[in-house]
Amino acid sequence: MSRPQDQATREGFSYLQRGEIRDAELKFRAVIAASEANAQALNGLAIIAHQTGHYPAAIELFDRAIVADAALAAAYMNRGNSLFAVQRFNDAIQSHQHAVTLSPDLMSARINILSALHAAGRIDEAVLAIERALKYQSDSPEIYKNLGNLYKEQGRLQNAITCYLHALRLNPMSPQAAGNRLAALRHLR
Repeated sequence: MSRPQDQATREGFSYLQRGEIRDAELKFRAVIAASEANAQALNGLAIIAHQTGHYPAAIELFDRAIVADAALAAAYMNRGNSLFAVQRFNDAIQSHQHAVTLSPDLMSARINILSALHAAGRIDEAVLAIERALKYQSDSPEIYKNLGNLYKEQGRLQNAITCYLHALRLNPMSPQAAGNRLAALRHLR
């Protein structure tokens, strides 16, 4: 990628972060017009398609980004989000798993795997996935809250309560963890 394309792509993502979708789209399209195989610009344009509810178009653009750069973990993760949106849960799981293979520290992809496994009804696998995620980020209240929810769904209420308490220790202001803990306590009675 040339320096002007690098700069234009960075500007596109800057616009996107500020919510200036039209300006971001114009930047990404200009970069793609100059180089159809610009993975970052394709990824940016696909994010816009996803955010505006055009999931099939987003998936196609993410696929093009992946062809342009098979090592772009963000494109696999974002593709998984679009696949999830169209309820292709198993494909979403595979896409997120590929993102994690490329970038093991990509916690959002690990959490997305959990969500897709849960949506696909694969609760036991979701528990294993989130337990693996804890090896990479054990200080995330979100992970403990989600693990607690899965344990609760499995009927493992004491484990769920332990997770909710841990989430509360990490983030005492979490209303979700507190509410989930209370609900689990009610089930124990």
